[in-house]
Amino acid sequence: MALSIEYIQEITSILERISANLPGYLPRMSQKRMIAAVAEVLSRAENAPDEDTPPARNTGKSILAVQGPTGVGKSLAYLVGVVVAARAMKRSIVISSATVALQEQLENRDVPFFVKNSGMPLTFTIAKGRTRYVCHHKLTGASGDGDPHGDGDLFMESVLLERKPLESEIKIYSQLLNNFNNGKWTGDRDELPGDYCAHVVITKIPFAVPSDPVQKTLDDWLSGQGRSYFNEIAVPQACLRMIQAAGRLIRSESDTGQITILDERLTKTNYGRLIKNSLPPFRMLNA
Repeated sequence: MALSIEYIQEITSILERISANLPGYLPRMSQKRMIAAVAEVLSRAENAPDEDTPPARNTGKSILAVQGPTGVGKSLAYLVGVVVAARAMKRSIVISSATVALQEQLENRDVPFFVKNSGMPLTFTIAKGRTRYVCHHKLTGASGDGDPHGDGDLFMESVLLERKPLESEIKIYSQLLNNFNNGKWTGDRDELPGDYCAHVVITKIPFAVPSDPVQKTLDDWLSGQGRSYFNEIAVPQACLRMIQAAGRLIRSESDTGQITILDERLTKTNYGRLIKNSLPPFRMLNA
């Protein structure tokens, strides 16, 4: 698909509609440059000749890496480019994010904003990993209607049902099962009603794995410039993950609960105190 005049005109039209529908919207040169780069790269993508034949490989020419600070409007920039390209090529779009929090930001804020203000109708949904959803078989067993022991916890991450559930727990599981079967709960653990999620335990500060190829590349690149990967990347990422964990507990103004953090580095190191100060203004107690 070539970067045609019609393609460029449609992008320009979308930006004009957004500008007209959003008071105070100011176009940013960095955002326009990103839109142009996304559009140019996607214009090189090839459609498959038929369902059984993959498109011709165009190694490296349909890949783009963009780095930009907060305030550029990156989400809007890539949405404008990919939506226009997808419509022209009759393709679906998959947007993968680093965290569930970013997924939910796209679903609840960025994409609805784009649809409302761009005039381009589209449908979208969010998909998470299987461990984010309840196992119906295990939930049924825990509620008293099947095997009460099962082979793991309700979300298949750790073993929580090695013993027979208490009566109080069976009542909670039965309510969750009823809500799930009646369509009042999707089975997403991030959407558990406040009464069912009252305590979040964080065993350690959630730093990224240093041996991860992406993290290692960032480390090497920053080190080559005399900069600190730990201070510029690792600590901010850990702050974001800690805030996301807090968000699993507090999702509305009426939610209450407790967060227990077992990592003593939070109070004994400078970076730990920085991470601690990034959390919402909870009442904090030091054990």
